[in-house]
Amino acid sequence: MQKVGNKLSPNSDRYFTYPMVEYDEDLWADASKFLPLEYDLLYLKIENKKSIIRGWYTGYGWDGAKFEENDKVLCWKKANHHDEI
Repeated sequence: MQKVGNKLSPNSDRYFTYPMVEYDEDLWADASKFLPLEYDLLYLKIENKKSIIRGWYTGYGWDGAKFEENDKVLCWKKANHHDEI
């Protein structure tokens, strides 16, 4: 799994960045393959839920105001503070 902000390799001076993440046509990233920077505001698609929620990755797991303990994040998208969902 690739995490934004991690070094590309132990001896590299380059870091994995958001433009390096593989996105689908609607700019969603697969949460099983890519993790965002900690505490960046995101839109999250949750397994078995129709609505999209706002949340973030803490470095240890997913969280958010409407995030529930058993929720499984399928994909994420960076949120723009001016977006409405």
